[in-house]
Amino acid sequence: MSIPGQDFRQAARWKSVALYVGFALYFVSFFLPAVDQWKGWDCAWLALEYWHDDKVSPLVLFGGLINPLGVLYLLVSALNAASKVRAYLAVAILFCIPLTWFALDRMNVQVKVGHFVWIAGVLLMLLPVISGITQLPGAKWLVVASLVVFSWLGIPKAISRTMHAPTERDDFYYVVAWNFHEPSVCRKIDPHAIGREDQRDDHDLTYMQSDCFRNLAAMLRAPSLCDNIRSAGIDRVVGSLIAKWNCRRQRYTWGTASPADGQSFVKMMQAVGYSEERLSGLINQRDPGNSIHRGKPRGEDYWDYFWYLASYDKTSARSDFLTRVMELK
Repeated sequence: MSIPGQDFRQAARWKSVALYVGFALYFVSFFLPAVDQWKGWDCAWLALEYWHDDKVSPLVLFGGLINPLGVLYLLVSALNAASKVRAYLAVAILFCIPLTWFALDRMNVQVKVGHFVWIAGVLLMLLPVISGITQLPGAKWLVVASLVVFSWLGIPKAISRTMHAPTERDDFYYVVAWNFHEPSVCRKIDPHAIGREDQRDDHDLTYMQSDCFRNLAAMLRAPSLCDNIRSAGIDRVVGSLIAKWNCRRQRYTWGTASPADGQSFVKMMQAVGYSEERLSGLINQRDPGNSIHRGKPRGEDYWDYFWYLASYDKTSARSDFLTRVMELK
């Protein structure tokens, strides 16, 4: 049979061990490689100094705040101050940790052993007061606020796991649809393909197919095309209503509809039936004085002919090209 006083002393002993071991790991982590080529000390300073830089996710500020909050927590613990104060500090630190991970993920950096040792040390230091967090006034609202923030950041991240980079074919469809003003070609784009970077103004990804419909909706003054828009962000939860609304408000396009890669574009043009021999014949037929008959067509020749079909040709050649694109498997 255990004695209550002994149980209390044993629990207090284990809490002290967790605090000391956590502090040891926390201290050591500053001398270990943490992110890319930087050690823990470097990261602690960089997070506070450069969080507002346009090449850095502003969420790194929360990672930088963990250290001063952690030091304050240790001082309060050393002074044996009220457990409620320590619990509030623990809440603030626990809130900052996931936001730090979101920042690291957005910046696509390589996380190394120092970061994991740092997090383990912080969590062990907080272990003695974790149970007291539920006793804080307004604890329920703290949980609700945290869930809202993490959902706002986490849902787009979860959606991104279902997306993948566009293929050569997706990019080709995108360029064809934009330049030929053909919404039907947008439907050929893989619905899970990620849109180009120039089509988004924040860290959230876009769908290439949705970008295609959105820009054509503006160019053709056809707001009904916005019904095909899907958001890859938090707006997805409510049926992408905000993304569709923004689409209907758009009056211009931005970015480019040029091929992402010249060689891939030539490959896709050949896949729809425009071999070197056929392209040479078509160009010489259109312009008998063209010097292309002296050699094989180059990448720019493919693009020039494509641009001619999209912008100037009103004959069956244009319709034939679009038919070939639509039949491409």
